[in-house]
Amino acid sequence: MPDVDATVSGKTTDCLADDASKKVWRVQDGALVTVPGTPGGVLTTGMEFGDGDIRVRYEVRGVGYGEFNARYSPLGYVQASMDRPQMEAKKGVQEFIFHCRGDDITATLNGQLWPLNGKPKSGKGRLRFCFNGGTLRVVSIDYRDLAPERLEVGQKDKDGWTCIFNGRDLTGWTTVGAAPKVEEGAIAFVSSRGISRSVAMPDFEAKGSLLLRSADAAGYFGSIAVRQPDLQHPGESYFGFYRDGTMRLFGTAQGTVVSSGSKVAIGTWQRFLLRVVGDTASLDVEGANVFRVKLSRLEGGPLFLHTYGMDGRAIAFKDLWLRELGPDGKPLGAAPKP
Repeated sequence: MPDVDATVSGKTTDCLADDASKKVWRVQDGALVTVPGTPGGVLTTGMEFGDGDIRVRYEVRGVGYGEFNARYSPLGYVQASMDRPQMEAKKGVQEFIFHCRGDDITATLNGQLWPLNGKPKSGKGRLRFCFNGGTLRVVSIDYRDLAPERLEVGQKDKDGWTCIFNGRDLTGWTTVGAAPKVEEGAIAFVSSRGISRSVAMPDFEAKGSLLLRSADAAGYFGSIAVRQPDLQHPGESYFGFYRDGTMRLFGTAQGTVVSSGSKVAIGTWQRFLLRVVGDTASLDVEGANVFRVKLSRLEGGPLFLHTYGMDGRAIAFKDLWLRELGPDGKPLGAAPKP
């Protein structure tokens, strides 16, 4: 695994996230080991890992149960579990690797594919592992960061998703008012601005990430609109986000806010999924449905992202993809599964 950054120096416990972890672990002979008399332990790194490969090289003795977590946060993580025979399947130093590519995370133990459970809530997170009984010696933790893939508008993936934002400019989008900025791979809105992209198909789903920036003033952050007749008229459904994180529905469509008073988090990137099928449009944020509405306009129309007049940056979008759906709501154009 060349071109890696070592997060365990073999000299200090500075790589650990907190004092609680440092009380359980110490450095001995260039490796992290548990303090004698500790019946197991938890190790959480201070560093957060994004897309890349995370390799843990370790030795065990008498461990009853072990667990590795990637993209760890209190909201969720990916988990690899092992019982004692699996932990001790190989004598000497063993190698466990997480391969993280966006939402696609796989793992190997000594070169063999290893099953995973759970789902992370973020594109970055800490590495954590825990065990009970016996002793665990962590020889090294290494990380190989991956350069982000250079995307092109119109590029398709194996699941039928089409890239509609390349992270560099507004190719394929029409601006309404002054154009927003593209900053750090995201569309960043300032003041009253909007962008629209033609969506000819009536049924589709769009996914991406949105960021609501912290602000003190009342009013809108911005919104997502669907099935506009044209750029000069409001969309039939505006999924609106307020500065305090509350969500409201605007436009001519009839519908409800499903979230029952819950709020969208402020100041952190969150994944969303917008689905428009027949006379129904819905919006999920971080896997939870927040809007569901009935539409009267059934023709295709632009997908519109915008914000209202406010001081400072209000809302940002990135990682935007679009996929056509059939009348039954199933994706069209995806590669057949083997």
